[in-house]
Amino acid sequence: MKPVSIYQVFPRDFGPHGNLNDVTEQLSHIREMGFDYVYLLPIHPIGIEGRKGTLGSPYAIRNYDAVDPAYGTMEDFMNLIERAHACGLKVMMDIVIHHSACDHPWVKEHPEFYHRDETGRVVRSVPDWSDIYDFDYSSTGLRRELLAMLKRWAEKGVDGFRCDVASLVPLDFWLEARREVAAINPDFLWLAESVDMPLVRMVRAQGLDAVSDSELCQAFDLLYPYDLRPEWDDAENHGNLLPLQRMLDYTMTEYPRNLSRIWCLENHDCRRIASAVNKESEKNWLAFTFLLPGVAFLYAGEEAYETHLPSLFEAEPVGRKNRSIELEKWIADLNALRKETLRTVWSVQVFPNETGMEFAAFGPEVYYGLFAVNGSTSLKTELKDGSYRNLLNREELEVKNHELPASAAPFYARIREEDLGH
Repeated sequence: MKPVSIYQVFPRDFGPHGNLNDVTEQLSHIREMGFDYVYLLPIHPIGIEGRKGTLGSPYAIRNYDAVDPAYGTMEDFMNLIERAHACGLKVMMDIVIHHSACDHPWVKEHPEFYHRDETGRVVRSVPDWSDIYDFDYSSTGLRRELLAMLKRWAEKGVDGFRCDVASLVPLDFWLEARREVAAINPDFLWLAESVDMPLVRMVRAQGLDAVSDSELCQAFDLLYPYDLRPEWDDAENHGNLLPLQRMLDYTMTEYPRNLSRIWCLENHDCRRIASAVNKESEKNWLAFTFLLPGVAFLYAGEEAYETHLPSLFEAEPVGRKNRSIELEKWIADLNALRKETLRTVWSVQVFPNETGMEFAAFGPEVYYGLFAVNGSTSLKTELKDGSYRNLLNREELEVKNHELPASAAPFYARIREEDLGH
C-alpha cells in the first residue's frame, strides 16, 4: 500500500471544549503536518453501570449508532467528515465490538448476544474490564446487528475502522465484515488492534479464541506492533537495541507483503515517548518510525513533547499552549519525505547495531537510515566509507571506518545496494 500516516485524537482531551467541533477546527492543521487519516477514539455514548472514573471509558459503549452528547451531535460528526474530506484527510473511527457496556440495551433484550456462565449470568473474560460484558459470536443475531452497524458508518462516509482488541473477535467475522464494507467503499482501511502475548495466553487459558497476528493479516491492512512491545520498551527505556532489531527484521520479512504495521511510539494505552527519552532522541525515534516502511502514527500531543498520558476515564486536555512549531515542521518534513521515497518498497533489512537503529529499504531505489536513539556518541554503519547526502538536511556526510558521529543523525540517504557491507 502507498505510504500513509495516521493522527490519533481523543476528542475529550482535544481542544477547549473536548468535543467534535474542536477536532474539526484543527483538521487543516493536522493535514498541514502531512497526515492522511485522522483517527478518533470511540465517539459513542458511554455506559453508566460499572463506569470507571468520573466520565467513564470510551470503550464501554451503550449505543453504537449515536454520538455521545458530550461530543456533540450526529450533524457535528457529519460536518467533521465533510471538512476532513475537503482538506484531503480521511476519517478513521474506533470500533469496539468485542464487548459492550454493561447497560447496553442488548444485555436485557438479547442476553444470547453475550457470553454467559452455567447459571446464565452474563460474564466478561478480562476481570479488570469491569464496565463491559463480552459478546458471544456464536449468535447469528449479534453478527447480523454488528455487520449492519458497520455498514451504516461506512455509508456515512467514514473511511476506515480501527478495531479494538481485534484478536478476540473471530476471524471469520472480520473477513465477512471486510467483504460487506468493500461493497460500499473498496478503499476502506482496516486497522487491527492486535494484542500482546500475555493477553492472548490468558484468554486462550479460558477456552476462548484469540486470533494470532499471522491470521489477522487475512482480514486487515494494518496491525499494531504489540508483538514487539517488550523489545521496543527495552530499546526506549534502556537503550538495548539488538532484540528489537532482530524482531523487526524477522517480522518485516515473515509477514505478508500486503500487510503494513503502524509504528506507534505512543498511543492512549502506552506511555508518552517524551516521558522516556530526551528531545533529541525523540526526534530520532520519530524519524525512524516515519521513514521505516509501514505506517507512521502520532498521538495528539506527541508533536508538542507531551509527557503526561491522559486518563481514559477523566477529562485531561492536551496542552496546546506548549506547541513546538519546530517539531511540527519536522513531522511535516518527515511525512513529505516518506511519501517521496517509500512509494515502492520490495523488501526491508533492519541491521543489528548496538549504537543506533539502522535499516535499508529496497525497491527501484535503495534508501538507508541511521538514527541515534540511545545516547551513543559514535554510530556504526553498514555503509562503506565515502560521501553520502543526508536527505533530511541536504548535507554531505563522510563515512570513515564504517562510522558516523551521533550528531550526524538522524541520517537518511539514497544509496546504491553496493554501498552496503563491510
